[in-house]
Amino acid sequence: MIIELIIIVLSIIWVVTYLAYVGATIKEKIYLQKNMVVLDNKNISKHDIERMDTKELIINKVSAKSGDEIRVFSQDAQVAKGILVGASKKDGIMLLSRPYTKPIEVKVASIKRIKIISRYGRFMKNF
Repeated sequence: MIIELIIIVLSIIWVVTYLAYVGATIKEKIYLQKNMVVLDNKNISKHDIERMDTKELIINKVSAKSGDEIRVFSQDAQVAKGILVGASKKDGIMLLSRPYTKPIEVKVASIKRIKIISRYGRFMKNF
């Protein structure tokens, strides 16, 4: 009896969690249709966002857009992980937002490769 109750409670928790994830992804899709990217980071200033002049970055045939969560591997074996805010062509940098810390600037010339962890507003390939 108790095991059945635990299974029912865990099933309900799993369904609610899954529905919340689907709801958040649909919300991101709506923001994408309105050309909005929401970054929940209080350390990013308006000046930082205005300084970035491009919202899409292509490195080694990998295309990343603002809002995508990426991992950057530099030539000196350092790894940076964060959400791409944008890139500045004239300064040669890209800005990564990280939770609870200040955003970091990565020089584009020092990037060996990037890996997309998750795309903004992407739930499944066909969704």
